[in-house]
Amino acid sequence: MHLYPIQDKYILSSMAILCCICIWHAVANLLWNQLPAASVSTADYVALGILATVYFGFNFLFLIAITCLVRVFTGMGIKM
Repeated sequence: MHLYPIQDKYILSSMAILCCICIWHAVANLLWNQLPAASVSTADYVALGILATVYFGFNFLFLIAITCLVRVFTGMGIKM
């Protein structure tokens, strides 16, 4: 059992999160021209909190999943 498919999922998920961040920056730029600066600044902090929570939550859950997989496979006598 190799961890390569799991690593691929991690990389693709990280790229999806990065894509969401890029999309937010494009939207924030459009909002900057349409709304008052205070509103855009508040929205930017809200987006930062949401995206940071998603990023750290994803990494934490992925760490737990890998740890559990390694323990299961090690307990079954399968070398990784």
